[in-house]
Amino acid sequence: MSGDRENIRVVPLADAADGQAGGKAAGLARLLATGFDVPAGFVVVGLEPGGAVPGSVIEAYRALGAGPVAVRSSAAGEDGAGASYAGQFESVLWVEGEEALRGAVERCLASLRGQRAAVYGQAVAGGSAPRMSVVVQRMVDARAAGVVFSVDPATMRGDRVPVEAVPGVGEGLVAGRVVPDRYETDRTGRVRRREPAGGSALLSEEEIGAIARGAVAAETAWGRPLDLEWALDRRGRLWWLQARPITTPLADLTEFDALQGEDDVYARFNIGEMIPGAVCPLTLSTAIPAIDRAVQRMMVWVGTRPRVEPDLQTVAVRYGHVFFNLSRIVEFAGRVAGMSRESAMHALCGRDIPEVRRVPNAPRRVRAIHGVRYAHYVLAAHRCIAPLRRQLAALQFLGGNDAAAVYRELDAKLPVLFEAYFLHIHNSAASGVGSGTLEAVLAGGGRPTPEQEREAARLIGGAGGVESAGVPVEFERIVERLAADRAAAERFRSATPAGALAWLRSPASADAGFAFERFLARHGHRAFRELDLRQPGWADDPLPLVRSLQAMTATRLQRSSTRPVPKAPADDAGNEGRHGLAVRLLARYARQAIRNRETSKSLLVAISDRFKRAYRRLGELLARDGRLADADLVFFLTHAELGRLALDRDPSLGSRAALRRRAHEVQGAFEFPEVFVGRAEPLEEPVAAAGGDGVLSGKPIRGGVVEGPARVIRSFAEAATLQPGEILIVPQTDVGWSPYFGLLSGLATDLGSPMSHGAVVAREYGLPAVTNLRVATRVFRTGDRVRLDGDRGLLCRVDPSAGESTTC
Repeated sequence: MSGDRENIRVVPLADAADGQAGGKAAGLARLLATGFDVPAGFVVVGLEPGGAVPGSVIEAYRALGAGPVAVRSSAAGEDGAGASYAGQFESVLWVEGEEALRGAVERCLASLRGQRAAVYGQAVAGGSAPRMSVVVQRMVDARAAGVVFSVDPATMRGDRVPVEAVPGVGEGLVAGRVVPDRYETDRTGRVRRREPAGGSALLSEEEIGAIARGAVAAETAWGRPLDLEWALDRRGRLWWLQARPITTPLADLTEFDALQGEDDVYARFNIGEMIPGAVCPLTLSTAIPAIDRAVQRMMVWVGTRPRVEPDLQTVAVRYGHVFFNLSRIVEFAGRVAGMSRESAMHALCGRDIPEVRRVPNAPRRVRAIHGVRYAHYVLAAHRCIAPLRRQLAALQFLGGNDAAAVYRELDAKLPVLFEAYFLHIHNSAASGVGSGTLEAVLAGGGRPTPEQEREAARLIGGAGGVESAGVPVEFERIVERLAADRAAAERFRSATPAGALAWLRSPASADAGFAFERFLARHGHRAFRELDLRQPGWADDPLPLVRSLQAMTATRLQRSSTRPVPKAPADDAGNEGRHGLAVRLLARYARQAIRNRETSKSLLVAISDRFKRAYRRLGELLARDGRLADADLVFFLTHAELGRLALDRDPSLGSRAALRRRAHEVQGAFEFPEVFVGRAEPLEEPVAAAGGDGVLSGKPIRGGVVEGPARVIRSFAEAATLQPGEILIVPQTDVGWSPYFGLLSGLATDLGSPMSHGAVVAREYGLPAVTNLRVATRVFRTGDRVRLDGDRGLLCRVDPSAGESTTC
């Protein structure tokens, strides 16, 4: 195979940007074009294995100075976005002399047909045989060399820039024969971590920073994350030897980021309880804009905004997690009479947020007008229940077997979901105003004391008729019916969850089965993370309920429950007796607002559940037609992208969805500060825990003092580990947790306010609870003996040797 000498060309490295010169040459040419220091060289194009090296190559070598050079392969497809071929072709270093150059070029060409590259090409590049060019560059006499990634290649986190370095030219690092120094910087080049392989670091802080900043600059120029090789010569000059796209199978973790301002303050409160954790792209393109527009519509109603903006204004997205923009909320409060920065923060977050700066108030007349409009908005909230019921009754999806038709129906009915969010958030705002005003009146207009907060919680407790509070009560009725037949209950609790579910749905389950089906008929649309469209309701995935039923049945059979079945809530009049008319009226309004808020939340979730099922059906049809690998991938495309896939058959979207699903798994493990300014990065280490003495103070939700073992759970997947009598300590709760309340003796959460859904259910159910403890999941460990004081809002570690708590 001699090749056609007329087709052999010697191309200056700077002119090798087209694909004919191969991936490595194209990457180097692009680095040169964007101003990076790259060793001088040329590319030989058109050679084939076995062919003679023409004289033009030798002439180019002489023009380069005839000194030591590096001879490296540059195959078509090598260092590309789909497959890098890293290490599959030959590189020869310290080549000096014309005969040595001919031999090195022949070695590179021979590697094109080598077994190593053939196996890689079959596995990764679909078996295609790439064409080969050869890059010849002046050799860098390197003091140190290595690699740098513009993002963390394992997680695709953009805030981490990993740098690896070894002494000399770096071939040992690439081949895996040498343990490198490892460093990590942020995107400005600030060194955050050093792990020298030997006694001292090879690189100075300035050198590490320069390498990292170069990688970030290259990524910016290329528009995608990169893997680069570099070398520092004996005089300290930084050279760039290679650049290629990172081929890790993950989507960009920040693809859907939406932050409004670098000085704005963001928080997980409230919205982090509604939709905790990372959210799938379909939810990010539907429910999250619906929340934002609902809040904007409130502001337009009141008059503080002229219109609803299409981009997110009050809700922010970072690494797939959702946050409220507190700066926008405080701006709203500053334009409305009767509101303040402090009252807004207490209503939304349950405490003051010092990071949020005070903003100048609007003129008094403007605030007065807006205050009247806001009062009208709040007092009209109860009228939102009937429209929600009508929406739910009218919302039916025809389904069918045609993906395009199913998408068109979803698209036509999507405004119903947006309107449902507006109606629910209208009720939610009224509920927050009711409880906040009650606290303010009890405090005489000042900051409420813990005693006044406790009294407010007592007054709004016992509302009765709270829809979500029925979940744990009705769940316990199922347990009672299961336990009535001890032999059947023993078989039920020892069965697999799938087997237990099958029994519940069989005639043999009798009253227990009827109670279970009644529960699903009323509450089957509910679930943990129930507003994320990917999360099926209990009716569609009842196994989490069955696991909880099995645990509670075992407890009932062992008669080891540490807490009685809760008593019925106290009546309103008994709660109010010691107060004057104004407080009594406010308390009644607040309780009714809670009922309305919980009813509207249930109706919103029921509407969302119907959209979930319709989207899931769309996924099944797209998978059937071969446009998605499986139905679950429907949740990793936006609503608009699903239209392109269903209507136009865009072939790129299936693989994009798969990459996003892998990225979603990484995002799901991220944790963020509860409050941050600008662009937060996921927490590297646990935050410094307040309460080092084992005592934390939060908001009292439901009175009562209980003591028992702590169960610290950071993921709902661990809920099945709960044991009877434990005090559950979690970041936040929602209705999805309430089937487990029958196992608990107490509840403590990092986030939350008296109006959060988990707090409402705990209060109505009669479970001693404290919320807004901020760092409880980091201070305490599973197995700690703790005392929860729901009267004073305290969570304390108990000294097991003394049998007493530290201070409470």
